[in-house]
Amino acid sequence: MSIFEYNQERHMMQEREAAWNEGKESGRQEGIQEGIQKGIREIVQNMLRQGLTDEQIKNYCNITSEELEKFKEE
Repeated sequence: MSIFEYNQERHMMQEREAAWNEGKESGRQEGIQEGIQKGIREIVQNMLRQGLTDEQIKNYCNITSEELEKFKEE
């Protein structure tokens, strides 16, 4: 077999592996973002219980008014 011959089976295996790795990385990034949001939500809720003002919470957590309102509803 020449080094220039096309191996379809090998090519398909490489394509599947690349797609699997891409999906895995995408899932990892989504998980990281969910974790960050969950952490911020818990911090905001603790700050609200402690009586901090909306302005203080927005400044400390670097969130918008809309995000703060969303956290308050949860």
